[in-house]
Amino acid sequence: MSKNKRKFKDSLFTSLFCEDLYGKRNFLDLYNALNGTQLKYEETKIEDVRIDGVLYAGQANDVSMLVDNKVVVLLEQQSTINENMPLRCLMYVSQIYEKILDSKTRFKRKLQKIPAPEFFVFYNGTENFPESKVLNLSEAFIENKSDISSKSMEKNQLNLEVMVYNINKPNGKAKWEECNALTEYSDFVRIVREEKSSGNEKFMDKAIRRAKKSGVLAEYLSRNAKEIENMFFGEYDYETDVAVQREEAFEDGFSKGESSGAHNKAMETAKRMLADGVPAEQVAKWTDIPVETLRS
Repeated sequence: MSKNKRKFKDSLFTSLFCEDLYGKRNFLDLYNALNGTQLKYEETKIEDVRIDGVLYAGQANDVSMLVDNKVVVLLEQQSTINENMPLRCLMYVSQIYEKILDSKTRFKRKLQKIPAPEFFVFYNGTENFPESKVLNLSEAFIENKSDISSKSMEKNQLNLEVMVYNINKPNGKAKWEECNALTEYSDFVRIVREEKSSGNEKFMDKAIRRAKKSGVLAEYLSRNAKEIENMFFGEYDYETDVAVQREEAFEDGFSKGESSGAHNKAMETAKRMLADGVPAEQVAKWTDIPVETLRS
């Protein structure tokens, strides 16, 4: 698949905070909102270090930026709850370090300073989820704190924290709301969801007109009208479709040994995504079907 084809299928979230004309500005606004900083765009070096699924088979993330060569910030959008994000972020940041550091760094005797990582996930699905939650990699370890001594844990345990924000409208003021792009992104998702529920086949066109009239991503939507439907469905509808299928499979009483029906449904969704030009790495991310299976 060509590079242009792959970028055309990037998600709306990735476009807004990375690929778009104002993507890096939006990213820095969000970074400042999350960290309480006031970095100025003209004075801040921002480098896109996102993992490319074409070069790193099976590895692809939404947004990764290197800020002033000091901090690596990973942003992910999710419309389904995924408690394995710390593991995924660990894999992403390992690939990023491999990409941005000199290959000889690991063999030098003197301590080599590396950019500090920060991990954020923005959830905009329909399941119940708190306004914010910290996910820890240590929760996934087979041997946890109850199995080994606290002294050993302090000395040897690897940990990684991912901050998850529910960007559906919060009850109170959330720090991420200081970023207009993320606030309007959340509003646009809500508008599309409402228009889709009406049953109108052209709900996306109606949602875009409604959003522009309301001043929600108006300038962005005007510039990207032809691509917005593909980008939005690339991140939202396919993932939601798979989540619904899994829920239906559970409600139908599938056990672990009787999950062939759910698998077949996931394969059907995967085939539709591939036919629409969605990269195999993204399809694998949303359906849990190995990339090798999708390419066979």
